[in-house]
Formats: sequence, C-alpha cells, structure tokens
Amino acid sequence: MTTTELLLKRLKVVALRVLNSSGGTSAAISIADMSEYGRTNEEKLLLQIIAALQGVVGGGAGASFPNDVTVTNGDEAFDHMTTVAAGASVVDVLTAILTKYNGATIVLNSLKVLEEKANSDNDGNPGAYGTEQTYSFQNNYIEIGRGFKVVGFVFTIGNHTNTHDTGVKFYVNGSLHQESISDTGSPVTLTNSSDTEYNTVGVSGETKAYKCTVLDIGPDASNPFDPPLIRTSGTKNIITVDRAAVGTHTSNTMDGYASNVFPTMTMISDIALNPLRPKGDIVVTGNDNTNSTSFYMWIAYPKTWGLIATVLQGSSNPTEVQDAFTTREEHNISNAYGIVIPYYFYRSQSTKPFAVGETITITFN
Repeated sequence: MTTTELLLKRLKVVALRVLNSSGGTSAAISIADMSEYGRTNEEKLLLQIIAALQGVVGGGAGASFPNDVTVTNGDEAFDHMTTVAAGASVVDVLTAILTKYNGATIVLNSLKVLEEKANSDNDGNPGAYGTEQTYSFQNNYIEIGRGFKVVGFVFTIGNHTNTHDTGVKFYVNGSLHQESISDTGSPVTLTNSSDTEYNTVGVSGETKAYKCTVLDIGPDASNPFDPPLIRTSGTKNIITVDRAAVGTHTSNTMDGYASNVFPTMTMISDIALNPLRPKGDIVVTGNDNTNSTSFYMWIAYPKTWGLIATVLQGSSNPTEVQDAFTTREEHNISNAYGIVIPYYFYRSQSTKPFAVGETITITFN
C-alpha cells in the first residue's frame, strides 16, 4: 500500500469518526474537542484540514464545492493545485493534496548467479563454477544436486530522489544479507557471496527466496507527519527441481538405456526447451518422430511425482489415452551432478503413436 493510500485510509476513518460525533458537521470541532478523543498530533492536523474544508463546503462528508475555488495558499502542499472545480467533494480535494507525493518503489530485476559445472565438465575440479548467469524470472529452476552462488543483483528504484542514499538492503530467505547499499548503485556485487553459496544435494523443491528493500524518507525527511517507510521488492526464487523427459526412442525397453536416457532419447521440442521443472502438467506436441513407425514415445519423470493421472490427446475435446501406454518401468538415473534419482518410464504400446501437431497433455496424481 502506498503512502497516499495509507493516508487516505486514515483520513477516511478519522473523518467518519468526527462527523459521526458532531452530527454531520466537522467545522465545529476544535483542538480542545479533539484532544478529548486522545488524538495524535498527526490526527489533529488531518482533522483541522477536514474541518477547514467542511467549513468552506458546509454539510457532511458527501457535500461538494458549489463553485470553482482558486487556490491561493502558498504552502508547498498546495503548489501543484491552482483551482478546485465546482462539484469536487472533500475527498476529491484531499486526494488532490495527497497525490503530490507518490511513494518510491523498488524492483528486484534479476539475480547474478554462478552455477556449478556438471561432473563431466568440471576440468577435474569438483565444485567449479561456470560463467555468470542472469536469473530474471520470479521462479528460477536449478537441477537437484547442482550448487550455485548468488554473486550480485540488479534493482530499479522509482522516484529515488525520495529514498535514503544508502538505504538499500538485500535479503536471503528473510534474513538480512547486505545493507548500506547505494540507492543508485545497481548493479550490485555482493561483498560476501560465499554466504549465498548452496549445494542442493538431495532436496527437490527446496526454495531460496531473495528480495531487496529501500528506505523511503519522502520529500521532506524532517516532516514528523511523514515518517520513513520501508519499500519492499517482489521476490526472486531459486528452486531445486528434477528433470523430466518426453520424447521418442527406437527401443521398446529402457533396460540398458535408462542410465543415459536424456542424451539418447530424442526430446519432443516442447519439453526439450525446458526439461527442468517442478511436478505439474506436461504438454507436448506430436512431431515427425511420434508419427514414424521407427519410434516409440517415452515419458520419464521422477518417482516422487507419483503415478500418471491422465494422458489426454487433443486440445478442444481431449480424449483419455493412457491405455495407449505400457505399464511403467522403474530405473535409477544418476544426473550430471552425481545424484541418483528413481524414475518412472512409460512407453507407447506401439510405434507411431501420435500424428504431427497432435496435443498430448500428461497430468499427475
């Protein structure tokens, strides 16, 4: 909620309480009257504004200005207003006053991440990292067993003239990791990236959440009625997941092939683009291989996902075709980071199971 929204919410509550206590007229409410209600200084100030406006307009909260009013008040709170149009209500005027100050915002655009090299590509140095990668999605997936290190981040601040010069902070899983970051210092290199280094062995679905905050001091840091506010970005998550495979193979069994299934199976393009994924529906499109008498279609996924619920053919009026696949096989697969994972495999009963362009949706229990 923005500063404007917070103040308007407070104004509405205070105004209603005063109007209800004064028979529909707030102009008669004095400072002495307000002190009896135990008001804070801020509430008293807001009540004075409401009372003054109601005194001009007359009547209750729904009253409006009968004529155009020229704003001659030289205070900076009104320097963006020249007139109040006839028909404007008290709420309209208060909104116009308050919308001058739009609170700062902070966006976490991306994380800078080093990913551990695969066992086959670590130059004899287990745990070695590759080149820096940019993680810009809200949810970013990394394969189970693969270590990673967050070395920096990119942020954007809207209206940074109202933020503290070194008021940016960076958090990992809700804990402060680094503070006193310049509000104009993006991109940021973390001073201790070893604290963000993780080895993801053994836990699929583990999530690391990252966010940043900035201290919004407003246009006038000395104003007691405009205290600093902490603005918070959305999160970027790094989630450890397994690899799923839907593709074609000439063999009618995975015996002897399962341990090398990912490089030997010809992936259907839809999933080849994104084999790392959490448990969820898989949608692929039939291709030349699924329409060939030389190939079977195979579905492979981690055993932890459970059993297949449905295999649906078609998009507009899909048909259940799970019986077109054999009873599952189970094989252990060692991934590129040395983690052994039990997998389920399903094979189409025959070659040439689906035509080119046919939509196949696989769901899980």
